[in-house]
Amino acid sequence: MSEYWDTVQAIAEEIREEYPNPRRHHNQRVDRVHEDVDGNSFIIYYAENEDVLRETHNEPDPRDVRAMSAPDADWKQMRTIAAYLAMEADVFEVLQELDEAAEDEEESED
Repeated sequence: MSEYWDTVQAIAEEIREEYPNPRRHHNQRVDRVHEDVDGNSFIIYYAENEDVLRETHNEPDPRDVRAMSAPDADWKQMRTIAAYLAMEADVFEVLQELDEAAEDEEESED
């Protein structure tokens, strides 16, 4: 696994540990994903944006990137927004996989 995917996995695991119930803790989870991704070095440092965009499973829709950017945004700002959207989607995807695995484990114990 790459450093990027290790980071995505760690973020998702930490959020799942703190907010284990996806239904009851939905809003807290969403807020936490936004905070953790926004403050992550893969987003903060422009040079690391490329790693996100190269490794993501969730390429962002260009319309979403444009909608989140300022009207006069340059390509570097748009690239950072694209990396943010991609990493956010990757964390949500891994979080869902962790939830499903926990659910399967609970069912097999019954």
